[in-house]
Amino acid sequence: MSTLVLSGCDPVDEIDVACSTPALIWTILRANSSHTTTTTLHLDPGCIYEITDQADIFGVPDPDAGLPEITSSIIIDGQDATIRRLNPPGRSSYEFFPLFIVTDSGNLTIHDLSLAGSENWNGGAITNHGTLFINNCDVYENIASRGGAVYNDGTFETLNSEYYDNSSAYGGGAVYNDGTFVTHYSEYYNNSSLFDSAYGGGAVYNEGTMESLDSEFHNNSSEYSGGAIYNSSDEGTGSAGVLNIYGSIFNENSANFNGGALYNSALSEAVIHDSTFHANTAECGGAIYNFGDMELLRSVLYENTALFYGGAVYFGDALLVPGSSMSIINSTLSGNQVTGPSDHSIIGSAVYHRIDNLDVRYTTISQNSGAIAFYRLSGSTTIENSIIAGNPDGDCGGPAISAVDVLGTPNLDSDGSCASFSITAPPLLDPLADNGGNTLTHALQYASPARNAATGDCPAEDQRDYTRPKGPACDLGAFEVFEPTMEEIIIPVPDEPESTESVTPEPEEKEAHEEHPWWWNFEEYVCSDSNLTEMYISTDADPEEFSLTIDDHPVKCYQQSYDNTRYWCHVELVMLDWDKPTTINFCVDDMCQEIQQTTLSQAQCESEEPVEEPEAGETETQTCSSYDNVNSCTAAPGCMWFCANECSCVPEE
Repeated sequence: MSTLVLSGCDPVDEIDVACSTPALIWTILRANSSHTTTTTLHLDPGCIYEITDQADIFGVPDPDAGLPEITSSIIIDGQDATIRRLNPPGRSSYEFFPLFIVTDSGNLTIHDLSLAGSENWNGGAITNHGTLFINNCDVYENIASRGGAVYNDGTFETLNSEYYDNSSAYGGGAVYNDGTFVTHYSEYYNNSSLFDSAYGGGAVYNEGTMESLDSEFHNNSSEYSGGAIYNSSDEGTGSAGVLNIYGSIFNENSANFNGGALYNSALSEAVIHDSTFHANTAECGGAIYNFGDMELLRSVLYENTALFYGGAVYFGDALLVPGSSMSIINSTLSGNQVTGPSDHSIIGSAVYHRIDNLDVRYTTISQNSGAIAFYRLSGSTTIENSIIAGNPDGDCGGPAISAVDVLGTPNLDSDGSCASFSITAPPLLDPLADNGGNTLTHALQYASPARNAATGDCPAEDQRDYTRPKGPACDLGAFEVFEPTMEEIIIPVPDEPESTESVTPEPEEKEAHEEHPWWWNFEEYVCSDSNLTEMYISTDADPEEFSLTIDDHPVKCYQQSYDNTRYWCHVELVMLDWDKPTTINFCVDDMCQEIQQTTLSQAQCESEEPVEEPEAGETETQTCSSYDNVNSCTAAPGCMWFCANECSCVPEE
């Protein structure tokens, strides 16, 4: 066999690569030998480069990959081409080697290229020891013992790329990282870690430093733990993974054991901001299983499921390294559940706290089911200015729940089961929805006891990254209600027209007016504690164009930050009489609609006022159900305002 040696080649900046595997091998050898700082290879658009053997066509010594090792700085402009492994007909065994190996001195950039079908020990498609950048690529159907698509112990960054249908035996269905790994705006789906072993990470196994920015992890799975990501540590050497997640989505990932989306080992560190965990499943820790240090900020965990412990979060384990800490701040845990069989302990439908130090602040935990929502076995737990309420199988429990430290701040539960909570009442939350920001939230209803109830320091923003406070004090939980000041007026009172001369519109204009290219609804009058007549309306009219009057009094309206079609409105310094029929006039330009609406009764707004007794023969249930708002309901003896899927007035339990 002849050997081609390229040494000291003239500088070459760019090479067009013909649609053949030998041409690709030759151009990589040429680029490695060039004196140019970086060489760009332009692949043939749409070509499929098939790799059947290791790169020995030109007698490359000791080839370990399907293509020559990358030892210099090379850019591959894929132009929608594909590089794919192919097992030749008649070959009984499948050789293990990746498509690319990037050496310590190598720097490889790939864009607009697909890499598929390769199998190796470490890194099915790419083994990287140097610097690797993958942009706008598809990497799929690759297999490895570690890192089904990519094994990295150098520096690896990926942008706008998709990793799918890759698998590993021992960790990292798509990526095994032992170096520095950054993923931007990329997707990982249908990747899997196959063995029930001490490894995991259906998409990523991390024992280095990893950062995920606006990336998505869908339907990845692990036979062990960490359905999407396994953040590892080595107690023997003291090394630990460092994981930073911002604005990322984890949806429908699964693990056979722990951490449906994320497993964070003892000694490891994880920071999670502005992210969503939805419909992930595991035996314990439906979304997150945490032994190490973790900060969860401005995030939502909803509809995750665990078989036994921690429908959303499992934290702490005395069998491993003690002293870990976890904080959950400005976050929402909603609709999570545990579903185990009756012969097992199933506890903590939202949070199971086993040991170590847990800090919960300005967080909303509601509508979690299957067991007590917040279960504390031991450890140090601090809960501040939070809502744990509206969980149908109980809000709080566990042998150490009585030792929860609230640091003198108020918290709200709905069944009196949370130790030292100062407010026990229905939380009056709207359903989980997109109320602005990066993640879903439960908006507080107007009459919620959580409004303006917080004390002490509060974060500068709520879960949506909206400024706190908006009223005289911060609201409990993750959502801050917008309460405008006079300086925040959106709708000014319109100036009087200069001329009052009446103009009769042409018939065509009148017909157009009758169509009303906008809509508006009167929602309700609300009680005021500032001598104002207040109400809510909704409209899709431009806020700079519509005006409103009540009995000819100009009304000022403020657009709600969580719903741009909803407005809180008031007649400044005017409180209309109780039970007073009023005329409300809504106008856009010269098109107006007028309705009649009666103001509230005094009994509806002042609980000390006597409430009319039910008529003879009327049952208590009938009496409560006749009230259709929170103020009249809570003023009625024996009635309470209860919200599940919708709100209603029901008899007290």
